[in-house]
Amino acid sequence: PPLQIYSLARLLPAVRPGGFFVIEDLETSYWNSKSQPHIYGRVLQGAGIGENAPGNAVSKLKELVEVLFRWHMGLEQNVSVLGPEVDGDLFDLTFGAGLAILGRASLEEAIHVPWFKDLKPFFHHYVDFESVQRWTERARETNPF
Repeated sequence: PPLQIYSLARLLPAVRPGGFFVIEDLETSYWNSKSQPHIYGRVLQGAGIGENAPGNAVSKLKELVEVLFRWHMGLEQNVSVLGPEVDGDLFDLTFGAGLAILGRASLEEAIHVPWFKDLKPFFHHYVDFESVQRWTERARETNPF
């Protein structure tokens, strides 16, 4: 599972705008690391239901939901879990049975999203920006790179 996030962090920036990146075999995030000690020739550590990243890749992917809502919090690209070069233009995250599909913003979407900037004064009344910053720092601590 940490390799899935590591691969995402290294390969998503190479996906063209508007393209998608698929992560499969996410069920391995829920395998008990005691009963399945090796996967694909590597030791499985920290996986299992309720476990956190980096052992559980699904836990890390769930953090990206907060990144998707950054525009709605008036934060532009200030919320990043994997680094702005990786998730700075994340625009879609879909989970399926054993997989996740991540979409990068197309050039058109990237141009039209900043209309939220006009609402920034509104967001300052409802969003605790210091809490968001603290959450972002904690989320980055569990990156496998």
